[in-house]
Amino acid sequence: MNINTHKFEYHHLVKKLGSSHSVGQWLRNYIDVHGFVILQDLKSETFDLNFAKKFFADLSSSIGTLVSHNPNKQDYIWEIKAQSSNSEIKTFSEDNQEAPLHTDSQYRICPERYMALIVIRQASCGGGATLLLDFKKVLEEISSYASSKELIEFAKKQKFPIAVPSIFQTSSDQKYIYSSLISDLPLIRYRYDTLKTGLTMVNSDRSGEFLDHLETLNTYIQSSSHQCSFNLAEGEIIFVDNHRFLHGRTPFTDPKRLLLRSRFN
Repeated sequence: MNINTHKFEYHHLVKKLGSSHSVGQWLRNYIDVHGFVILQDLKSETFDLNFAKKFFADLSSSIGTLVSHNPNKQDYIWEIKAQSSNSEIKTFSEDNQEAPLHTDSQYRICPERYMALIVIRQASCGGGATLLLDFKKVLEEISSYASSKELIEFAKKQKFPIAVPSIFQTSSDQKYIYSSLISDLPLIRYRYDTLKTGLTMVNSDRSGEFLDHLETLNTYIQSSSHQCSFNLAEGEIIFVDNHRFLHGRTPFTDPKRLLLRSRFN
């Protein structure tokens, strides 16, 4: 996949379309067709962090309705940076380790349709590269194998226990949810570590069967030839269809690396 064909200059789009609201509608249509889009030429909007957060929230709101990261809170914009955490079940935004391909909010009954990331400060170490994978292509690829039909049917019909990261737990009894991994909407709901942790939380004589199918699906996802890796520059935003695309990142060591994330429907 040629990433550059999906990059557009924000200010050029505003001039061409007439308003930031029109840009938002254009972006939504583009994402619905292609699955993701990258905006460039936004470095001046990221010099001041508070201004960057407001700009990012306003632009995301022009595409859809913002969703808070925690229920009953107005934390619509989330900082992703290296930090210390004592969470029992960590989410990827709490550390600087590798984030294997996954979808956001896989622990929610209804994951948000879209997610976006804006780069405020790149990692000077060269790490933190973005990973992207179109699950439509993965599904088409593995559907051609007769041996994989059982896997696909299992992921569609069976409910997997998915652990909720500690920081997003709203009550002591909300440790995991049950959901299929493949469906019409979302096409894919996936994060290997929370799925594997979820299986350790339930007492089931079928856990081994679920784990076998999970491992097979994970192998297909992580080894897919359709996966691409690239570095987002400072002042660039990527918008992703969270119901279709998996995303991730490589590890980084620079403690000053900073991205902002939004989620919306």
